[in-house]
Amino acid sequence: MVRRGFTLEVILSRYKGGWKRSARLPERSHPAAAVMCRPHPAFTLVGMLSRYKGGWKRSARLLERSHPAAGRPEALAPASRRCCNRRQPLCAAPHPGPAFTLVELLVVIAIIGMLVGLLLPAVQQAREAARVMQCNNNLRQMALAALNHEATTRAFPSAGWIHRWEPDPDFGLGEKQPGSWMYSILPFLEQQALWGLGLDSNMKIDTAIKTANVTRAQTPVSVFYCPSRRPCRTYHGGVGGNNCNGINNICAKTEYNACVGDGYSPVSSTITTYEEALAVNITSGKTAITYPKSTTQMGEIRDGTSNTFLYGEKYLCRDKYEVASNSSAANGDNQTCWAGPDNDSLRLTKYDAAGTYRPLQDRDQYNSGSVFGSAHSGAFGMCMADGSTHRINYSIDLEIYSYLGKKADGKVALLP
Repeated sequence: MVRRGFTLEVILSRYKGGWKRSARLPERSHPAAAVMCRPHPAFTLVGMLSRYKGGWKRSARLLERSHPAAGRPEALAPASRRCCNRRQPLCAAPHPGPAFTLVELLVVIAIIGMLVGLLLPAVQQAREAARVMQCNNNLRQMALAALNHEATTRAFPSAGWIHRWEPDPDFGLGEKQPGSWMYSILPFLEQQALWGLGLDSNMKIDTAIKTANVTRAQTPVSVFYCPSRRPCRTYHGGVGGNNCNGINNICAKTEYNACVGDGYSPVSSTITTYEEALAVNITSGKTAITYPKSTTQMGEIRDGTSNTFLYGEKYLCRDKYEVASNSSAANGDNQTCWAGPDNDSLRLTKYDAAGTYRPLQDRDQYNSGSVFGSAHSGAFGMCMADGSTHRINYSIDLEIYSYLGKKADGKVALLP
């Protein structure tokens, strides 16, 4: 049922009087306006609404049949009026759905923990792969710098004189340079300013060169540090005291060494003047490309530049990466990287039946300063004399490994 106050007849009757009064006004003012303003019966409001009167009633009956409460608006109207008067919403808030139980929450947490446990090893492997790539890039940069050195001076970088000597830029590049091979490639690594500290052309052991070597000894270069082992900064270590002041046992180090094949013969440690050291002639320990006071040219590498080791990662005792004093530093890791030849900058590939010089992955409680190796698992990095870099397995055949470390032994050796 529809309330009488809301039926179509009641609504139209209320507006009927207003329509007639409006129609009489123009007729009184102008007789012709009455004719013009009088609408056609088919287009009057009453005529148009009467057409829908039947459809209105039919819709009301259908609604009443489908929902009995819809036919009694008097039952709904008071409630709606009360809602409007109290400024409340017409519909009540929906009832909240069921929440998670404690068991369901624990199951979800367990699943997330399992997924994290599966993803962490993959993330660590991806990071290690990135560090290996960075390490290979370091070796590549050093190899290219050495090749540029050879193109400039017609010889590969020399290993220097002995570890008691720090560099001196007044002696330039080549066999006369007392510093390490890493010092000699600095100009080709965009480190000309570091290389030139103390340059004054007097070739004397004076205060200027000693002070400059202190600054240089405590300046690390990132290309000489393996990202898997330790960050690029200074560590406890010593310097060559012949031409350098004290550094309080803090110096820059390196993770990479030059290959010296079966061994090397440095300048005597008893020599303390430039004149005496320059007069020394090295006659042994020349099986590799790099050795003390070396002048190796490209044509001397008769075994092939792609089959001869140049530089590589060095082994280091894992529990001695960072030490509290120079006296407790690892073997082969207690000198600045700029000093002359020592096992801090040179490593062997010599063959013996006991496997003394087998390359190793870093480990605790084994303090060796003569072999190659790295902090990486499975393989370590080496660069060849042609500038290429390779990952060498720790289980490489030791005879082949020995042949690859020599420049002209005539042995057939190919990288595995």
